[in-house]
Parts: sequence; C-alpha cells; structure tokens
Amino acid sequence: MSQTLVLNRFIPYLREKLNALGYQEHDDEFDEDNIAATVIDKSYMIKTRGITSARSSHTTYEWTFPVEVLLWFKGFRKPSDAVDGALESVELVLDEVLDISSRYTVPGLMDVHPSTIDFEPIDAPNDCIIQASVGLTAVIQMLNDKNC
Repeated sequence: MSQTLVLNRFIPYLREKLNALGYQEHDDEFDEDNIAATVIDKSYMIKTRGITSARSSHTTYEWTFPVEVLLWFKGFRKPSDAVDGALESVELVLDEVLDISSRYTVPGLMDVHPSTIDFEPIDAPNDCIIQASVGLTAVIQMLNDKNC
C-alpha cells in the first residue's frame, strides 16, 4: 500500500499546535504587512520555503520542508519587555511543535528541527509590537511501494 499526501500534513500540524496555544492565523501567506492592528497580538503566519529532496531509494523518498513561522506580540511598555515576552512565547511554541509524542502521530513526519529565531520591532504608533520569526525544518518521508 502506498502512503500518499504526506507533504501536506506539516502545515496543518503547525496550525493545530499554534491554534491550541491561542494564536490566530493571518491567512495571507505572501503579505505580512496587511495584518490589522486590532488582531495582530498573538497572530501567526506560516511561510513555506523551498522543499527539497534529501535522499531516496526505490521505495522511500525523504524531503526537507523548511518553513518560517511569524508570530506577533503587542502591548509591551518597552522594547526589552517585548523581546523577553516574545522569547518566552516562542519557547512555549517550540515545546509544542517539537514534542515527539505528538509529532509521531502525523504520518510521514519524521522530525522537526528548529533552525533560527529572530526578533524585530514593528513600527506602529503607540504600540510596542514585536515580530518573532521562527525557522523550522521538517523531515518528511514518503513511501512508494506501488510497484513492489
């Protein structure tokens, strides 16, 4: 039996984890600038990057699937509080996303590696808004045993 449609399971996995933590998705994957200020706090956006083939055999294909998860936080009195709060929130997100017991419930999802975490302020009047960028790479295995 062939395992199909495994590449499309990583993004829903991330959405499920972020939604469970109380985040709200900003649906425009290509334009992070059009998010409304009224919903920016604890919003997220998932940007896909180039999926590449890592290795293969006659029945197994392994893919690396990098994504960038953007998280927004607002309402801090000063920038240092914003970074501290955002770092704590990012850590909670990573605890959920990297949890091995839930990761292995997703067919084909072999591993998730964190790669980068970056913070930058967002220029907004009267609000201290920070954007956290979290780089993640999934290792996904696709089985193809149709001709075996």
